[in-house]
Amino acid sequence: MTDTTESLIGDLVVGSNLHITREKAAEYLTRARALGPEWQDISTAPRDGSYIEIFRPSRLEDDQNHIVHWDQDCDGWAVHDGKFWHPIRGIEPTHWRHRSQPPKEPGQ
Repeated sequence: MTDTTESLIGDLVVGSNLHITREKAAEYLTRARALGPEWQDISTAPRDGSYIEIFRPSRLEDDQNHIVHWDQDCDGWAVHDGKFWHPIRGIEPTHWRHRSQPPKEPGQ
């Protein structure tokens, strides 16, 4: 493994509130990288209110990808629950990609 990979794995283990193992962190990182070349490191994501799709390592597959936007008020990523926008809780996203169009309605 490269130093960068080792560093990312360490960040996932330390930053996770799920207390994941290094092996599980490595698996999540591999899965995120396999999502495709259009996925980029979350540090490069726009923070201008644009809707983007994010990936975050989670044990629950339906909790890994979300449509979010940067919310200046909460100084973080916000996700729609079908009724309201809320700050993302738990595991921070690791990767993002552009959406071709913004959602037609909140939460889509």
